Amino acid sequence: MNQDLVIEVTLNTDLPGHCYLVVNNGRHLHEFNQHPEGQGICWTLVGNASHGEFCALDEFDPGFRWSVSTPPEGIFRSFSRPAPHQLKVMNHHTGNGSRGHWPYLLFARFGDRVYQTPWAATNGPSNTANPTIKNT
Repeated sequence: MNQDLVIEVTLNTDLPGHCYLVVNNGRHLHEFNQHPEGQGICWTLVGNASHGEFCALDEFDPGFRWSVSTPPEGIFRSFSRPAPHQLKVMNHHTGNGSRGHWPYLLFARFGDRVYQTPWAATNGPSNTANPTIKNT
């Protein structure tokens, strides 16, 4: 099995009262090639976000949610929260049937406030400003 891809998540606090999560320093698109054993993905709150925790996966604002469309069943498996500051999933991109592009949202709690990755309307998948997993 491949080693997990760790994706760092920080908290943008530039505009007081309008904080939001930032994935991978703003490089939101993560592309994955086919792999017979799949690939682990682990989002981790780091830096100024390290004191927060991802929301539980069964909350109203879950730690992780697909934002536009849900991928076909079986591609992404075993969603978990191995530690409060981490979310993990297995990407089973093993053939042409698991190709696709899926934007997602993350939610994390800091004290009594929940912040998320922002959502932006775009002109197609290649121009997305949204966190996205793309299986090529």
